[in-house]
Amino acid sequence: MQAGLLIRWAVKRDTDAMVDIDRQSYAKAWGEESFIKHLKKRTCIGLVAESEGRIVGFVIYELAKKSLAVLRIAVHPAERRKGVGRAFMERLAGKLTKQLRLFASISVGENDQDAMEFLRACGLKARELYPADPPENGGDVWVFHLECPERSGKES
Repeated sequence: MQAGLLIRWAVKRDTDAMVDIDRQSYAKAWGEESFIKHLKKRTCIGLVAESEGRIVGFVIYELAKKSLAVLRIAVHPAERRKGVGRAFMERLAGKLTKQLRLFASISVGENDQDAMEFLRACGLKARELYPADPPENGGDVWVFHLECPERSGKES
């Protein structure tokens, strides 16, 4: 993990930085309302990564009965390839247990080769391919799974 990196719960005052990073990371960025809506949901968790007092990345995930789903993850372009995304994925892996949440999932467009390469490097496996919705997004969507370490090698 990057030296001096702090991962903490996201709070409302973090939304401006999260929106800024999101706009630099996604063609269809979320607005402030989307972040606030998700952070208000009881089943959603937001984390931010701070380095030298500024937010350099975030992840928003939703808890389900036996899994968690990453809804959004992004790292500021100037901070990529420094371990921030990997730190988030390690944090999520720590949330998985064979008694409760068996896997984490994240959806990625099939044209986003950088994201797929990153997820594979973090130990996630492509499990399902779905048609993009809406179809004009330019490709289908892969769902990657991160298995609970206690279950590795077993089918989900």
